[in-house]
Amino acid sequence: MQRFLSKTAINSINQEHSDLQLSKLPNALLENARKAASQQVYRRSENTIKSYSSAWNNFTQFCQIHGFNSLPAIPEVVLAYLGQEMTRLHIGNFNGEPSARQLSNSAISIRVAAIRHFHIEHGFNTPTNHPEIIKSLEGFRRNHYRQLMYDEKKPLLNNELEKIINVIKSESRQLIKHRDLALLTLLRAGGFRRSEIVKLTTDSLFFRGDALVVTMRFTKTNQAGKSEIKILPNDESFAPYHYVEDWLQVSGITQGPIFRSLATNGLSLKQNNKNEFPAISAADVNRILKKYLKKAGLDERQFGAHSARSGIVTQMGIDNVGIMKIQSRTGHKDLRMLATYNK
Repeated sequence: MQRFLSKTAINSINQEHSDLQLSKLPNALLENARKAASQQVYRRSENTIKSYSSAWNNFTQFCQIHGFNSLPAIPEVVLAYLGQEMTRLHIGNFNGEPSARQLSNSAISIRVAAIRHFHIEHGFNTPTNHPEIIKSLEGFRRNHYRQLMYDEKKPLLNNELEKIINVIKSESRQLIKHRDLALLTLLRAGGFRRSEIVKLTTDSLFFRGDALVVTMRFTKTNQAGKSEIKILPNDESFAPYHYVEDWLQVSGITQGPIFRSLATNGLSLKQNNKNEFPAISAADVNRILKKYLKKAGLDERQFGAHSARSGIVTQMGIDNVGIMKIQSRTGHKDLRMLATYNK
C-alpha cells in the first residue's frame, strides 16, 4: 500500500508556515532534515493505515451528509459523530444468530485515532484533544450497560487441529499440502497473529535439535524492532518443526518470505509481474484455515485465524503448562490480556 500520508508530511517540510522554519538551515543541514522526515513513512503499519483509512472514510461521509468540513473538523462535529457511533445498533450475525450490538471500545478508539492521525498528518491541530471529547470517551469506556458487538471465536484446540491436519494430508498437490501443513501448525504452535506469520522469513528460523526457534523483530505490540523469540519444542503435539522443514525443502525456498502464494493449479510458486514470488497475505491465512475447517466438517463461522492464538493458550492451560511459558509463547506483556485468550 502506498504510504501517501507521510508523503504529505515530507512535502510540508518546505512550506513557509512550517513550525520548524527549515529555510534558516544551510543546504547541507536541510538535506539532513529531509532524510529525517523520510523516516515518517515507517510510523504506521499497513494494517493500521487500512484501519485508519476505513474509519476516516466513515467520518468524512458523516461530515458530507451534514454539510461540515472533515479536515479540519471542529470538536462539536466530532462529538456528534462519536455520539452516533457510540449509540447506534449494528445489525449482524453473532454466534450464528441474527442480533444487534453496539460497537466495542476498540472500534470507537480506531475512529478517534483515525481522526487524530489525519489531522496531524495534514498539519492541523486534532479536535480529539478537546476536553469534552476526552471526558465523553472516558465515560464511554466505563459504561457497563452497552450491548457490545463481540463475536467471540472458539479456540483451535488439538481435537480440531488434528482433523484439519488429516484433511490437508489427503491433498494430492504436494506444494499445497506441505505449505498448508507448515502454515497452520506453525500458526497455532507459535500463537502468531496473521500479520506476523506472513512476514516470517528464512532468517527468522533456527532448527535447533529439540525445537524450532523463531525470531521476530516487529509485531503488533513491538514496533521498535526489538527481537522476540519463540521456542517451539518438538515434543509438543502437532509440533511444526518437521512440517516447516519439509515445506522449505519441497518448495526450494532458501531466502525471503517462508509462506508464498501458489499458482492456480498448485503446482508451482506464483510469480508476479516483477518476476518475484510474493508472500501470502494475512487474508490468505484466514481463507486457508476456513477452507480446511469446512472440509473437516467443522463450522468455519465459529473459528478464525485468531482461534489459533487463543487455541495455543487454552491448550497449554489444559496441559498444565506454567503461565510464564504461555506468556513467552504469545509475547503478551500483560497477564490480564493473556487471561482473555484462555477459553
